[in-house]
Amino acid sequence: MFAGTQESRSIEATMTRKKTRTPTTIAGHIRSFLHHRNAEAAALHERALWLNPNLPIAWVFSGLTAAYQGHHEDAIERIKRAIRLSPFDPHASFFDTAMMVPHLFLGHFEKVLDLALRVEAVNPSITSRHKLQLAALGQLSRLDEAATVCAALLALEPSFCVSLAVKRAPIEREIDRQTYAEGLRRGGLAETAPA
Repeated sequence: MFAGTQESRSIEATMTRKKTRTPTTIAGHIRSFLHHRNAEAAALHERALWLNPNLPIAWVFSGLTAAYQGHHEDAIERIKRAIRLSPFDPHASFFDTAMMVPHLFLGHFEKVLDLALRVEAVNPSITSRHKLQLAALGQLSRLDEAATVCAALLALEPSFCVSLAVKRAPIEREIDRQTYAEGLRRGGLAETAPA
């Protein structure tokens, strides 16, 4: 998303100082996704939702943070609320990608694949979709399909590997990290990037 940690901290600080809804929830997403500070991110999302409980992006980002914290059913409900608030949102593919996260951790691998197809139809270059889809295919041992998805992912992110996936993901629960990492491994992703 952002090139460097310093740049992301600067953007996050600017957005947190603003007293409006969207920058607050974006700052929360940066805090969660890039800095792995989910509790602080959750507080920022709640602040944004207090300011405007009808802000779909705040519900989606708060749902992602809830999923990273291991609150998967809550995450699904939050993301569903965003979809109900904005059923024809121009960023619906992002909403569906976000919904893939808690479903993956709950072991709803077929649901992840259904969502992946919807995302692919609208925006085939979202790499998060590839990663979650690959993990679900790996968990289901659908290796031929996984090979195709893995090749597409590596065409977009050639250095992506299991160790990088685990390092980047702000997933708090070990069982969720294992579900993600093991799915990627079974799907054919290398443990480390090629030298």
